Amino acid sequence: MADGGATSMIMLVTALIISSISSVVLINSWAGIADVMDDQGRKAEADSATDVSLAGDTMNVDYVIGTQTITLYFQNSGTTTLDSEDANMAVYVAGEAVTIGSTTVVSGAAEWYEGELLKVVGVHAGTAHADDDEVIISLTVRSLPVNGMIGGDTLNEVVRLDV
Repeated sequence: MADGGATSMIMLVTALIISSISSVVLINSWAGIADVMDDQGRKAEADSATDVSLAGDTMNVDYVIGTQTITLYFQNSGTTTLDSEDANMAVYVAGEAVTIGSTTVVSGAAEWYEGELLKVVGVHAGTAHADDDEVIISLTVRSLPVNGMIGGDTLNEVVRLDV
């Protein structure tokens, strides 16, 4: 009986050590999953706070035929500051890329804050358009970091060009 008790004690201690190691592995795995879910939540929060809309008269968008220059106004309709750098946004007219020449916050503010208008002037490299042509304007923007995450938004809007 004494031998059976010692063997049982060794088996019990071995089982406790193995279960302890297993629990550490599971806890570390759970911590990794929790971190990923936290990052996804912060990304979703940044995306929901990032919103842009077309401002001005959508049936009277300034377009110069000779230079194919288009002037657009966009409003930061989200609750976070958007990145107004032309390198961090993309504008398309009728599916053709626009080379952005300048971006200016209309109020003169240093950043593109909530509610502010951004004037974008660019050259459309695609087919020239005529007066009263209706085209789809697409804009993709991103926010400045919110809780360590960058939000994004894409706008697609039909406008009428005024030559």
